[in-house]
Amino acid sequence: MRIKTNLLGWGVVMGVLVSGTASAACWSWSSGPTFENRWVAGLDNVPSADDTSLLTDNGLLRNYFPAQCSGAYGCDVVQYSIQWFNGTWQTFTPGVNDADPAGYVRRSWAYFYDHNFQATVCN
Repeated sequence: MRIKTNLLGWGVVMGVLVSGTASAACWSWSSGPTFENRWVAGLDNVPSADDTSLLTDNGLLRNYFPAQCSGAYGCDVVQYSIQWFNGTWQTFTPGVNDADPAGYVRRSWAYFYDHNFQATVCN
């Protein structure tokens, strides 16, 4: 019985580690262009290798959603879609398939600057 209890406890711990927090809240964020150049150039506004950082969203989301994202863990974009100028949508997962399709060294969320987008944000 003790082994089962320990395994169950380990499963709960693993669930918390995988999800970030046991009480994570997620919501949908739909927007037109933000004209926020930090999505394009990273948080320091200097084009560099950090433009591919998965931390860019965490810093910027604190500005957009201060009540939800000001905690110790902040918020993250867990999935997002960009509407291209031809009207089609393309969906991305940060760190998985979101290298800029135009070949620039940045994440596709750089297009939040001048495109319509939808994102799932979790804290």
